[in-house]
Amino acid sequence: MTQEKEKILWGGRFDKSPDELLWKYNASIGLCKSLWREDVEGSKVFAAGLEKLRIITSEELGALLSGLDTIHAEWESDEFLLKKGDEDIHTANERRLSEIIGSEIAGKLHTGRSRNEQVQVDVHLWLRRRICELEQRLISLIKAILNLAEANVDVMMPSFTHFQPAQITTFGHWLVNHAEGLRSVLRRFNLMENHKWCPLGAGAIAGNAFGMDRHFLATELNFPLGPTLNSIHTSGSREAVVDFLFCVTSGFSALSRFCEDLIIFCSPNFNFVKIGQEFCTGSSLMPQKQNPDALELIRGKAGTAIGRLTGIFATIKNLPSGYNKDLQEDKAMMISSYDEFNDALLLATGIVRSLEPNPRALSKSLSPEMLATDIAYFCVRQGVPFRVSHEIAGEVVALAEKKKIAIDQLKAEDFAGLNPIFGDGSEAIKLLSDKKRSVEQYTSVGGTAPEATRRDIANIRQLIDCHFKAE
Repeated sequence: MTQEKEKILWGGRFDKSPDELLWKYNASIGLCKSLWREDVEGSKVFAAGLEKLRIITSEELGALLSGLDTIHAEWESDEFLLKKGDEDIHTANERRLSEIIGSEIAGKLHTGRSRNEQVQVDVHLWLRRRICELEQRLISLIKAILNLAEANVDVMMPSFTHFQPAQITTFGHWLVNHAEGLRSVLRRFNLMENHKWCPLGAGAIAGNAFGMDRHFLATELNFPLGPTLNSIHTSGSREAVVDFLFCVTSGFSALSRFCEDLIIFCSPNFNFVKIGQEFCTGSSLMPQKQNPDALELIRGKAGTAIGRLTGIFATIKNLPSGYNKDLQEDKAMMISSYDEFNDALLLATGIVRSLEPNPRALSKSLSPEMLATDIAYFCVRQGVPFRVSHEIAGEVVALAEKKKIAIDQLKAEDFAGLNPIFGDGSEAIKLLSDKKRSVEQYTSVGGTAPEATRRDIANIRQLIDCHFKAE
């Protein structure tokens, strides 16, 4: 190992330098340098806490803050130079601070502080910013879906259960279904709270021996719930990362279902909707192909997200109390998950804005059998119990199958002869010829009627517009 022992911040107890491979395996600077902003921010507040305790003077505080501002500027302008001994973002910033203001003052910054708490502070601050960004992306995607839905509340299409044709709905109503799924994800992010506790001042495992005012630190860093309540738990837990990975995974799951629908609906077999060519690719062999690769990639990333969530649980489930190096895996999972989900949301928003529904194909796909439930409802409105009405409607379907025709090809006398409830059969014939009437009867909240869908769109818009006000 060529690393000089005296340059290792924790090396005082060791006679030998770390093995070259161990150093490489142990170092996390390549990934955790993304947390530079948060690390500088936490260090500045901790320095203020030390001055409040009179461990450092006001002049030393000024020097520390000035040096940290210089480090901030270097990172922001991409001028910060990493060196071989920089094990992680904390040691890199501390090393650079010593170079700027001298090791005598810089060495006081870490008084009573541990990297165990530092990494938690950085992660919690990072999550606070990134969650806000993802919530904004989610809101933009939901609004794009709602805009398209509002323009298509009258365009009829089939709905599916068990992927079998079910009842008649509208393209707008189907879109609102996915908007609601994504709004649930938005709500999950909003309910996260573990990252709102301040780890700073918790020390390595036993706490802070100098009487650090942790409420002051929490206030200065804008942690709304105050300081974490147990120093062992602070250094040895990763609840905030677990929460984040769960929310990202649920978001990918919602996106994946949306993508799956679109992959099916844009295929020539359905031709329900057209996706912008800028979100598709071709085949190297078959010239006619237009493949929905963007949708498939998002669907594929959902599996990776599930793997990371499983991975974090597998990492933490058997760890003894306190910090263990296994926990270093958290940042790789967290940062990669953010990057991929952020990109997926941007990509999905672009896809939605490119969508062009095909009303002709959607209408052509509507089968008369989708009105079988309407026959049962007709009987109910005549005073027949629903279970009996359901059986009568089933007999209508069976009769059509026996005659090898669609139910709307049955004649009035077929209905009249099947059950007295149909009278001369004319009302049943009229019912089966009016698909629009079928859609318009579902007027209650959440229903597929255009007027109900418009109300639901307005309600969802109001909820997401108030999202940040509710925090």
